[in-house]
Amino acid sequence: MKNKILMFWFIVAIVIVSTILIFVKPTKLGLDLVGGSRLILEAETTETVAKITPEVMSRLQFAIEQRVNKLGVAETVVQQVGDKRLLIEIPNVTDLKEAKAFIGETAQLEFKREGKAPDGSPIWVSTGLTGRDLAKSDLTTDASGQWVVGLEFNAEGAKKFADLTKELVGKPMAIFFDGDLISAPNVNEAIYG
Repeated sequence: MKNKILMFWFIVAIVIVSTILIFVKPTKLGLDLVGGSRLILEAETTETVAKITPEVMSRLQFAIEQRVNKLGVAETVVQQVGDKRLLIEIPNVTDLKEAKAFIGETAQLEFKREGKAPDGSPIWVSTGLTGRDLAKSDLTTDASGQWVVGLEFNAEGAKKFADLTKELVGKPMAIFFDGDLISAPNVNEAIYG
């Protein structure tokens, strides 16, 4: 009898905790339950991208994931389908034109330096070094498991980067992606090559 009473109160406690959790932290529903947008993007060659490689697709997937995450929508999907296509699923976004416009913009990578606004407040100022100066980039992990972005500049970009790091020794150089500050590490020494 005592065990039955304990079991009853245990079940009541589980029901109460479950009810509270449902109201405090509701379930995030995916595209299959709440509807949304499903897009398939196909990568095309341009003047700066002569061939669609796995590396190009990886960079494209990263850029699209960053944009989709800005929407603040749970359960989004960005995955490669085939050699040149990305599947993008965005729950709760039913305006397909809006989703295409948001995702379809070209990703912008830009390096900036500290400057002063006319009122004297600190701002980030463009250096002229952008993603157009990259030959390639890759995303890997180091020995400690931290993410590391490797950049290889084209000839003109390498010169700009060397001059910029020489000029900014002891100062921060900011990295912006699609207008958002990603990081602003201090330059310890000039980087050549």
